[in-house]
Formats: sequence, structure tokens, C-alpha cells
Amino acid sequence: MLRIFREQFSARLTGDAADDVPLKVSEWLVRTLFVDGNANKGASVETAFAAAAFAIAALLGPSLLANEPGMTMSLGMTHYMELLAVHQPRNLIVFMAIPVVLAETLAITELAILFLRDATPAWVRTTSRVAGLLAGPVMVAIFLHLLINAVIPLTLATLL
Repeated sequence: MLRIFREQFSARLTGDAADDVPLKVSEWLVRTLFVDGNANKGASVETAFAAAAFAIAALLGPSLLANEPGMTMSLGMTHYMELLAVHQPRNLIVFMAIPVVLAETLAITELAILFLRDATPAWVRTTSRVAGLLAGPVMVAIFLHLLINAVIPLTLATLL
């Protein structure tokens, strides 16, 4: 069974498979990141495009904050805690869960690569690469969204 899956998967990666079967996301990810077991240099270009798309969405998307730029805090919460508390669970997932999971995954896999050196399993290196490629655009989008919708309005409200 595993041999059949491996043959089908390698046929998809080399382009020998039938085109009528849709490509799964995991297959696309492996094809994007690695070609013949080597790192794909085109992945960095695709990551730059993903970062740009996330940045545009963060800049043009609706504000996910609780209040308007005056932002009166309730219950003595910091602005970040109030942001996480409103529109649950969406804000909690977008602004905390996704970045923390990606950052922790990247940190742990990088430590494993550092300590194990050549004995590091391939899946650890792949996980590290995927987490790194996903974390960059996500962090840029969150930074831009919070800069435009929280930092600048709060700064202007205190200056005026």
C-alpha cells in the first residue's frame, strides 16, 4: 500500500500522472518547496507574493478592533488583550494562536536541527522550512494590520 502511494506521489511530482485528478494542497506544498529532494528556489518568490497578498489584505481589510480609534478600554485590559477578547474566537486565532504555533514550531525544529546536525530527520527540516515560509507573511500581515488600525489611531488620539 505504501509502495503504491509512493509511486503515485512521485508520478505527480514528476508530472507523469493524469492531469484530470486535482492536486492536493499537501502535494502542491511539497512540489513548491522541493524539486527532486532539493530546495526549490522558486518557493522564496512565491513566499514574497504570499507576503504581498497578506499585506494588501491586512491594509485594505476591515478593522478587527473593538472600538473606533479612540479605543476606550474596558475592565482595565491592555489594548492587545481587548483585541483578543472581542470577536472571539476569530481574533484569538488570527492574532495569537496562528503566530504562536508557527513561531514555536520554527523554534523547536531549528533547535533540533542545531543539536542533531546531520542526524536530523528530513521531516524536521521540511517542517522547519514550511513553518518559516508561512510565518513570514503571517507576521507581516498582522504587523501591518495592527499598525494601521491600532498603533496609528492610538498615537493620534493621544496627540490630539
